[in-house]
Amino acid sequence: MVDLNLRGLKPCFLTNTLIVSTFDCSFEDFDKFVTSFHTKEGHKYLEEYELIMVNEYKSHLIIKVKDIEGFAVATSTPDMKEWDKENGYKDICKSLTPVE
Repeated sequence: MVDLNLRGLKPCFLTNTLIVSTFDCSFEDFDKFVTSFHTKEGHKYLEEYELIMVNEYKSHLIIKVKDIEGFAVATSTPDMKEWDKENGYKDICKSLTPVE
């Protein structure tokens, strides 16, 4: 799903993250995939997440990460990479900082 390549970064930099994703499957199928991942694995690494549909083939995923290294490993497995390839998945990750 998300290959964040985060091993060299300090967790505090990416506690709140926006993942802008594009994919070839429908948004409904992507939503099911994200929900399944969160139920099985993601809940171990995320405090919360919110998936927002931009259009049928693009989403914004806002996540609050509690274990960035674990999340990076969980989203970089061979199965995840295969799903990415089969569904034309691409992402851009951005760190979010609250405005005070």
